[in-house]
Amino acid sequence: MGKMILSFNASPIVPDAMSWQPAVGLSRLDHDEVLMGEIIALLETALRDRVLDVNMRAHSNDFNSLRQLTHSQLPSLKILGFDQQAKVFEAFESAVVMSDELACKRLTPMVQKIWMSTIESLTQHQRTVAP
Repeated sequence: MGKMILSFNASPIVPDAMSWQPAVGLSRLDHDEVLMGEIIALLETALRDRVLDVNMRAHSNDFNSLRQLTHSQLPSLKILGFDQQAKVFEAFESAVVMSDELACKRLTPMVQKIWMSTIESLTQHQRTVAP
């Protein structure tokens, strides 16, 4: 049985078009603004602390390690409403698991861009809700 190859000839989602609707995350947390603030702070810290790791793994094509980094952030992304971003991380994870090197190489820049844009979105949100 041959290995299954994922088809990523074109980007499934354009990262620039991805947005975050904090209201979606808030509704998933039963409108608990305190809890949402805590999750945002934790996710932002986790993403910032791992930026260098993500970039190093991406540049060295260490897809398995990069998959571990993205996988660990999926629950928080989904809870907070970063659904499109989570789908790209999941597509990357599938490509790694299936050993589809071409798909991994095509998705890696998207993963990096999403990582940074998520940090920016969280930071901007915290500035708008800060007392």
